[in-house]
Amino acid sequence: MGLYYPNGNHFAPYHFDQETSGENTILPSISLGEVHEFSFKSNTDDKLYNLDLANGSLLIMGVHCLARCTHSLLKNPKYKKPRINITFRDNNFQ
Repeated sequence: MGLYYPNGNHFAPYHFDQETSGENTILPSISLGEVHEFSFKSNTDDKLYNLDLANGSLLIMGVHCLARCTHSLLKNPKYKKPRINITFRDNNFQ
């Protein structure tokens, strides 16, 4: 799946992908373009874990990640350039 974010005003609110992928699915994701801040929020205590996804970053949401956290590409108008995210969705990743 490919997503295009023209700038930092375009974002993905906190969500989980269990509906389409299953909680035990491994989701690899590649970021292309300007760095953007990505966030995980714990389902148990709302603690946040933020990281910058730079051009060429590979993020792998491992087994049970979707059951333990929601995630978001945070809104931030300081990001002026586009970003593309490519996520590989297959229930059989091991």
